[in-house]
Amino acid sequence: MGELSSRVVSDRFTFVVGVDTHSESHTYAILRGRNGEVCAISDFRADRQGIQAALAWIATVVSGETLLAIEGANSYGSLLAQVAAEAGFEVCDARVRMRDPTRPKNDQTDAVWAAYRLLGTRLESLARPRAWGARQMLSLLVMSRRDMEIRSVAVRNRLGAIVRTVDLGLDTTRKISRSTIRTLADHDWARADDPLTMLGRREVSRMANEYLLLLEQLDSNKSDLEAVVRSLAPGLLEIYGVGPVTAAVILGAYSHVGRVRSESAFASLAGVAPIEYASGKTTRHRLNRGGDRQLNRAIHTIVVVRLSREGRTREYVRRRTTEGVSKANAIRSLKRYVAREIFRQVDRMMRAGEAGKTTGSH
Repeated sequence: MGELSSRVVSDRFTFVVGVDTHSESHTYAILRGRNGEVCAISDFRADRQGIQAALAWIATVVSGETLLAIEGANSYGSLLAQVAAEAGFEVCDARVRMRDPTRPKNDQTDAVWAAYRLLGTRLESLARPRAWGARQMLSLLVMSRRDMEIRSVAVRNRLGAIVRTVDLGLDTTRKISRSTIRTLADHDWARADDPLTMLGRREVSRMANEYLLLLEQLDSNKSDLEAVVRSLAPGLLEIYGVGPVTAAVILGAYSHVGRVRSESAFASLAGVAPIEYASGKTTRHRLNRGGDRQLNRAIHTIVVVRLSREGRTREYVRRRTTEGVSKANAIRSLKRYVAREIFRQVDRMMRAGEAGKTTGSH
């Protein structure tokens, strides 16, 4: 196992192809894995026809296992990564690094450098691009859900304000409930003597129906998210407190094997790694307000669910507070624990999935 984990790209791949990607064209540089010798460089269009021509050209130059190191494999190089993988090439994301100011800057040198800098990289550290179908769908569903959530809150707030200004014959002193909204949507309003009042009632009914439609769409979205999550990491939903929405956010943040290299990096990404705050003889830790706020909210939601339903979590907070730790700090520690647990589970599942694909391809 130690021997395998110490292997680097140049040990396995006979050739490494670096690709500098752009919206209209890509530049390809073919290097020998053994010594980094540049064998060939060429440009091709970025559309599917150009990509297929590029892969055919690569096949005339290389012999043996070949790795495509694509800069922007999840952006400009997404189609290339997909087509190359379908054609049987190994693909990884050659992350854009801070450029050496002494190194020439052009598409050809960028393509060469994308391949060259990976030659000494450990195989398990390669950043694999997202699984295109499922992950793109997951990203689309999450973005759509955020839009629907924003619109549903806006509609409900407007509805709550309007029912206090239009004569509906209802008790408007309390916060508007979902059952009240259903009543507003289904109610057969009697005609009012005042035409403006009648228009107001119709508008209230329209907004109530709009809100209920958004709720139906959110329920459908949740079911779709669950289906995609189960296809990518079926065990994730078995973790206590993790639902389809939080699971989707977690998978989106994790992205692919190699993107987040450790559980501490994942905790920092989630904004749950406490930051030391020292002044004089006092040393404390404060909340980290950086990182991915959607992931932070997902971790927070999991902790809230556990606090409300899981005795073990409630007992932990009770014990910590009796020790003199504030409840806020106890919850902060819980978030760090949850981030660690989530990362280890997801990383294990995703690596197992990658290993299964590799085994199945031979």
